[in-house]
Amino acid sequence: MVEEGAKGGQIGSVPDPPRCGSLEATIDEKGRLRIPAQYVKYINSLGDTKVFVACVNRETARVYPMSVWKLNEAQLRGTPASTESAAALLAFEKLTSYTGGESDIDGNGRVSLPQKLRDVMGMASKSSAHMTFFKGAFDLETDAVVQRKMNANLDLLVDGLALLHASGIR
Repeated sequence: MVEEGAKGGQIGSVPDPPRCGSLEATIDEKGRLRIPAQYVKYINSLGDTKVFVACVNRETARVYPMSVWKLNEAQLRGTPASTESAAALLAFEKLTSYTGGESDIDGNGRVSLPQKLRDVMGMASKSSAHMTFFKGAFDLETDAVVQRKMNANLDLLVDGLALLHASGIR
């Protein structure tokens, strides 16, 4: 059972997720991703020293702490082929098998990105990307993808700002 801690955290479950928004991460000349220190700390707090990194679509890779990835693997093994989501699960399994890889986190917070993942996502060596916490893992997107999504959200916000103010958002 999960209990609520005195400061709002949980006792007996996973630690509170990092609350630091999108952080810049770098990809070095050897194709290694330098994970921001706050995220490494979170991964280590789960008892993990390895991650599984894979594409989840053409624009986003996900960096899973190994304990989180193992939950996904169990879900994939335990889902009957006749469910509505069977096709999506199969596509997810194939994409992560093709582009994914397991990597140790080195002493500098770096992990190796599989070459196929970098090819699919157009990630160049010596470039920057952005990482954002997402359901126990971290989304990884290139600067170009983040900028395009930011512009799209800004366009939506221009039209929706009055609605947000009317609903109480300050």
